[in-house]
Amino acid sequence: LLTLNVRLALSQAISEGEQKVYFYKDSLAEEAIKKMELSAELNQAVENNALSYLCGAQTDLKTGAIACFEIIPVWECERFGRLYPADYLKYTEDTQIPKKLFLNTLKEACEKQKLFETSGYDKTCFQIPFFAGQSMDDEFVKAIYNILEQTDATPSKILISIPEEVILQNTNSAIALMRKIEKLGIRFSLDDFGSGSSSLKTLIKAPISHVRLSTDFIDGETRINDEQLLSSLITLIHSWKLKLVVSGVDYKEQETLLKKLHADYAQGMLYNGYMNDEIAMQIARISQK
Repeated sequence: LLTLNVRLALSQAISEGEQKVYFYKDSLAEEAIKKMELSAELNQAVENNALSYLCGAQTDLKTGAIACFEIIPVWECERFGRLYPADYLKYTEDTQIPKKLFLNTLKEACEKQKLFETSGYDKTCFQIPFFAGQSMDDEFVKAIYNILEQTDATPSKILISIPEEVILQNTNSAIALMRKIEKLGIRFSLDDFGSGSSSLKTLIKAPISHVRLSTDFIDGETRINDEQLLSSLITLIHSWKLKLVVSGVDYKEQETLLKKLHADYAQGMLYNGYMNDEIAMQIARISQK
C-alpha cells in the first residue's frame, strides 16, 4: 500500500512537472480509480463508435453564408453527462484511441459532406480536429484514403485542423505526411495559431489553406484583445494567400470588428455553437438562400 501511494504521488508530480515535494492524499487514489474506469468506458465507446457528433458552424464574414462545419465527437457519459474531446481524452493513455477517434470522425464528416452535396449544399466544407495524443504515419494515410473511397466524399471539401504545436514537435516528418494527405485532395487548417511559440516558417512550409487563431485573441464579452496585433496578423496571413478563421466569437461586437479587420471566417456561440445534423442542415439552407 505504501509503494502504491508513493507511485500515485510520483505520478502527480510528473504530470504537473513542478520541482517540489508531493504528499499522498486520498484524492489521488480516487482520481486514479476514476481515470481507470473512465478510460475503460471510453475505449469501449470509441471501439463501438458509440459517440455522437455535433456540428460547429464557421460563417463567411463577407457573405453571411455557412462556409464550413467543424465535426466534434461528443461522449454522452452516464456519470458525467456530455463530454467533449478535451474533457475525455485526458482519461485514456491508450495511444490508439485518439487515432481511432479521428478516423471515426473523418468517416462521419465524409458521410455528412456527401449528404449535404446530394441535398444541394455542395459548397459546404467539413472540418475535423486532430486530437491530442494522436500521431501520423503511412498507415494513417492509407486509412484516410480508404475512408474517402468508401464514402465517395469530395476530398477538397474536407479539412483537417492540426494544432501548430503538433507540427512543431517534428516539423519535417509532419509536413512530409501532410503533403501525402494533401495529394488525396484533403486540405489543412493550422489550429491554435498564436497560443504558444509560433513559427512563421510553419506557415510557409506546411501545406495549409486556413489558419485558425487561438481564442486568446478574444477577451471578455465584447472586446478583442490587442486589435493592432490582430490586424497585423490578418494582413500577414492574407499576404500568403491563406484564409483566416477566428473562433470564440460569441458577441455581435466581436463580429463587427472582425469584419472591419477583414477576417474571413468566424466560429462561436454567435453562430449557434455546436448543433445536431438537422439544425445544421436548416442553417445551411437558410444561409445559402
